[in-house]
Amino acid sequence: MTDSIQAVPVRETLETMVAEADTGGRKPTGFGKTYIFAISLAWALFQLWYASPLPYKLHFGVINDGQARIIHLSFAFLLAFATFPALKSSPRNRIPITDWMLAALGIAAATYLLAFYSEISLRPGLPISGRWRRFASFAASGHDRSTGLPKSCRAWCAITFRQATSGHYRSRFKQVAFRPVGANGSARSAAR
Repeated sequence: MTDSIQAVPVRETLETMVAEADTGGRKPTGFGKTYIFAISLAWALFQLWYASPLPYKLHFGVINDGQARIIHLSFAFLLAFATFPALKSSPRNRIPITDWMLAALGIAAATYLLAFYSEISLRPGLPISGRWRRFASFAASGHDRSTGLPKSCRAWCAITFRQATSGHYRSRFKQVAFRPVGANGSARSAAR
């Protein structure tokens, strides 16, 4: 008899956990509830529009795959921060300002990809130019920091040396480079 009494609370707890995993850990009321429904509906309608032949027949709203993925990412950011609390201390009955700000940051990152889509797609794998190149390369080597600072410093030195010996720096580097020495000890002329 005690097993059946203890089984009921355990089952309710499990059902609550499954419901939170399926629908999010938040149950907002009022504007938050309407917002989640509206964004979900807009995402579904966007997907139907993107997958249908209507954009091609109407010659309006034709979106390529890369741009569609970015728009999907924006919808995902909105819904993820609206339905799942970002912090353990976040309220469950409304969407706090921190979650709104995190959603806005995610949307801003996705909007950057969408706004500069053609520029980014024209330079795949090419490094950025200017003095930010060294910083971006050093920041990108962050996974090396788990093995310690010396490995990151070696990577930064290698990147700096590579930049110093390539491109417009090469002409300056050649000016101070060693010249081959001839058999008699004097520098060989450039005419040879």
